Amino acid sequence: MAQTAKAVLVSNPDGLKTETVTAPADGSGGDVIQLADGRAAVALGLNISTTAFSAGDPITVATNGVWSFLKTASIVLLKGGQAFWDRSAETATFTNASGDFFLGKFAADAASADTTCIVDLNGDPSYAVELGKGVWTTAATNGLGVTALPGSPGVKLAFDAVAEAAMAAIYSDTTVPVADLGILEVGSPFSISATMRRWIFRPAWPTERTRPILTR
Repeated sequence: MAQTAKAVLVSNPDGLKTETVTAPADGSGGDVIQLADGRAAVALGLNISTTAFSAGDPITVATNGVWSFLKTASIVLLKGGQAFWDRSAETATFTNASGDFFLGKFAADAASADTTCIVDLNGDPSYAVELGKGVWTTAATNGLGVTALPGSPGVKLAFDAVAEAAMAAIYSDTTVPVADLGILEVGSPFSISATMRRWIFRPAWPTERTRPILTR
């Protein structure tokens, strides 16, 4: 019998991890949603049942396990590759278009004619933009008294000694659309010289006003 639910549990070798969240929209067990922290989740239903639920209901969701998901038609998927959920088509795919979100990694190959695929839910997550990876333009400092230096695992920014006030800006060639509501995580440590009295960190969203995220 063909799978009709968007997600069906195949196995949970590590034990199924569940949370109770507020349903963002009407749905039923097997629906795929994105949690506020960016993780993918499969709805188990209202109070761990398979009944339908309404927007605003407290529902139980699973955030791990190996699942069979409905698959985008006419594409080949390879085991170990990244899986994304096509929010509009409500199918799993290997591309990450605007509005889609990370689903996990493919746990098995899937042929073009297959209608479902096997995914390790939230397996091997990665950042879309990461200071220690990818391409970062060195022209981003714009002569504001800042020099970009190669660093690992992040990026080092050295201010000129004569600059009383300077701004450091680093831009990645990888972007996240504002509409996708990207999640910003900032890790320590920050190395701050004794002469630096204050710093402000904020993301540069091009189409909306920004505000300081971290200050010192």
